[in-house]
Amino acid sequence: MTRVVVVVLLGCAVAAAGCAPVGARHTNQGPVPGAKLGAYAALEVRPFTAAAGLEAFREHMDMVRQVFLQYLPEEQLFQRISPVEVTEWSTGVLILEATLTKAKSVSRGARVALGIMAGRAGLETEVAVTDKATGQPLAKEVILVQSRLAMGVAAGTDRETINRMAREIITFLQARR
Repeated sequence: MTRVVVVVLLGCAVAAAGCAPVGARHTNQGPVPGAKLGAYAALEVRPFTAAAGLEAFREHMDMVRQVFLQYLPEEQLFQRISPVEVTEWSTGVLILEATLTKAKSVSRGARVALGIMAGRAGLETEVAVTDKATGQPLAKEVILVQSRLAMGVAAGTDRETINRMAREIITFLQARR
């Protein structure tokens, strides 16, 4: 009887591992503490990149950028948003850049096959905002997004982590409005 209970509980933990929430941590890196971005009407979103040695995760950053550009207009933080460089815009424009600095991938297949033993998917990204006209850096933050269950057990997939990273970049911008 005890073995049945243990097997059922372990089975529930493995099943729950595929549908885990994702946690995030923001670390302010300066350069202007408390800089307010509310005076800027436009945002130019540069291509998101991956640091040296993380080229295999380039597709992850492309997906984070795509999801970010999909979610951002809903928040109505900027009057104009451009996914490419716009030479006609000069004043009141922010440039957003994001660089992946650390990553761990966990596919849905690995999650199904290994359950909680597959580990946590995670992305650590450095996000920077610069005034386009002056080139002055206004805000910089490292955002770490890792998947996990409510009880701290490792779980989650790349897709969940990508969606959460996009939302956390928006949170970063909202906090400075």
